[in-house]
Amino acid sequence: MHFRLKPLRGMSRLLLVDMPAKYTVSATVVLLLSFQYSLANPLPTAWEVVKEVLNENGSLRNTVFSKTFEGPGFIPVAFKAARKADPKAKLYIDDYNLDKSPEKVAGLVDLVSQLNTEYPDLIDGISSQAHLGDLTLYPDNAVESALTALSGATGVKEVAISELDIPGAKPEDYASVIEACLKVEKCIGVTVWGISDTYSWRAATTPLLWDAEYKKKPAYYAISKALVKPE
Repeated sequence: MHFRLKPLRGMSRLLLVDMPAKYTVSATVVLLLSFQYSLANPLPTAWEVVKEVLNENGSLRNTVFSKTFEGPGFIPVAFKAARKADPKAKLYIDDYNLDKSPEKVAGLVDLVSQLNTEYPDLIDGISSQAHLGDLTLYPDNAVESALTALSGATGVKEVAISELDIPGAKPEDYASVIEACLKVEKCIGVTVWGISDTYSWRAATTPLLWDAEYKKKPAYYAISKALVKPE
């Protein structure tokens, strides 16, 4: 397991744009992936190919892609294009609120299992964004439980936390997330969603590991301690 900080070279994201017809959407996905691949230097070890496709109840969101393909058919198109562009990289599907929505976790596990059964080795990994709130309001072991469930999807080789931030940046909260990943065999990494609180999308909540003056906060040291395994 390794700990990573944004910005990183290890995982690249694909931005999909709204297009009117299935063939145009398919071509756009391929072109965007090829363009991303050509810009990546050094090459990423993983790509988040598809993001945020589910509602909170685990059903497919109503988007231009699901409308055009009349279902989740756009997902294999994107993953096949990504695989062709970069055969060596791990390919991820990513979503948010997986730490507090069992229905969404179940929906994502079912979706990935179905796709990997129909298209073997299509999706390598699942990442949970983990934009967390007050952890005292979450079920016990919520992060670990979500990662464990995601690990059980058919064909999934690894899981990860991709956009971690926690309001207040309490040391014990950050440490608990690292420990959750360490307990799940397939969890390979945690990515924090920013460096300094100043530039966080949740800046008012001071959710990151460095303050406005780029000084390390107690949560940074809590993570360092959590990563040191006892002999």
